[in-house]
Amino acid sequence: MRWKIHTKDRVGMVLDVLNIFNIHEVNIQAMEVLPKEIFIKFDTQPRQDKLKKELEADRDIEFIEEITVLPIEKKERQLSETIEAVSEGIMSIDQQGRVNGLNQAAQNILNLSGENSLGKHVSKVLNKDVPMLRTLRTGKGYENKEMILNINNSQVHYITTGKPIKDDYGNTMGVVATMQDMRQVRQLVYSLTKPNDITFDQIVFNSEKMTQRVELAKLSARSEATVLIQGESGTGKELFARAIHNYSERNKQPFVPINCAALPHALLESELFGYQGGAFTGARKEGKQGLFEFAKGGTVFLDEIGDMPMHIQVKILRVLQEKTIRRIGSNHEIPIDVRVITATNKPLQELVNNNKFREDLYYRINVIPINIPPLRERAEDITILAEYFLDKYQTVMDKHVGTFSEKARQSLFSYYWPGNVRELENVIERAVILTPINEDIDVYALNLEQKLSEETDDGKTLKEKTDAFEKKLLLEAAKKHQTTRKIGNALGISHTAVRKKLKKHRVETIVYKNGN
Repeated sequence: MRWKIHTKDRVGMVLDVLNIFNIHEVNIQAMEVLPKEIFIKFDTQPRQDKLKKELEADRDIEFIEEITVLPIEKKERQLSETIEAVSEGIMSIDQQGRVNGLNQAAQNILNLSGENSLGKHVSKVLNKDVPMLRTLRTGKGYENKEMILNINNSQVHYITTGKPIKDDYGNTMGVVATMQDMRQVRQLVYSLTKPNDITFDQIVFNSEKMTQRVELAKLSARSEATVLIQGESGTGKELFARAIHNYSERNKQPFVPINCAALPHALLESELFGYQGGAFTGARKEGKQGLFEFAKGGTVFLDEIGDMPMHIQVKILRVLQEKTIRRIGSNHEIPIDVRVITATNKPLQELVNNNKFREDLYYRINVIPINIPPLRERAEDITILAEYFLDKYQTVMDKHVGTFSEKARQSLFSYYWPGNVRELENVIERAVILTPINEDIDVYALNLEQKLSEETDDGKTLKEKTDAFEKKLLLEAAKKHQTTRKIGNALGISHTAVRKKLKKHRVETIVYKNGN
């Protein structure tokens, strides 16, 4: 039974109420006192009507109402429901290290039941080295600690943050810890860091050659087969890989790219497969998962696989054959669920013939080969790509220029494009920067003739050539316009920048003599 007793606010009011309950030998289970309100929870009485009448006979008691819950009980229920509603696991221990709180999320993450855990020492429930015990001893919290434990014959992997619970005197009387399953953390990291989704619609082309490659890539996306994308640098191999991933049923899970040529061999191995705690000097005590584990359910993109060392090729072969990995320093087989896409700009068949690439791995990754032709072999794509990049960089720079002059178009078609689409994009970006507002891009802005002769000219660097072209543009603009402000408007830069560039090229005297 619970009552809310409305009273006047005077000294001794609570004592008077307690005396009446005592006279009637009523056991009080809980009591809460607020100004002009006394909340009491007590054992149900057969003569509680008499008890109520005697209380109401006190002139300072205004009236009594029956309630279903005390304010403190209401707060406790709200707190409990809030703790159960959050997706993070929450666990608490008392001053003796006994578990006194464990929400459902924590039970799921730790593979535990509250019934078998509450009241037990945390070292018996989890592990003697859990950081909660260190916080209990030192009073110092911890943040984002990675834990890998074996609980009830299964491995649990989570991130945890803990804080001490202290009394008014600063004494530690317990610890509360939050935790997140590593799978949730991986998914969160991926959702926050992944680039914009790339689709096949974003691959710009007109040529029949590219049409065939895109159709093949779409078909490959609907399977789980390993894809080998081959092509020169700058042809868009990673673009194809991302489009395949996003067209597949794995598109809700991570796409994890790794450049096999960019990392030292030892680091590449630990990044791919992870390592067991203490596997080598400097290794984290709790170990680290590799990218194959991180990409669970998604796609691993091995770029520049032709540069992968032979001993790692053996492990990749095991991944493809057995669908398992071993962390460095461990004999434990970890099952993985990933799709593998590979890419290279090297002739893998030649590397196989020269014993620089494993033949068995070559045939494993070459299930669906996609060869992206270089830009010079698909000239019909040059115009649409150039216009696409022109629109892109006008938007990025918030600057309007015209189209390509006839000579500029001829220059685009006659150039060899050793850097392929990536080089074309860089050329167009520079041309938009150098071309005055509302003027067409000319052959000088493209600067392709200079690029063709870079290896046979008088040894000038690209910076020297760019500076010379900038000086030429300034002088030409100065002939047409009478002030540095007008020159700046024509070139799409401020008049202050014009003055600095005139001084840089030591032509300010010449320009000012012409009336600027």
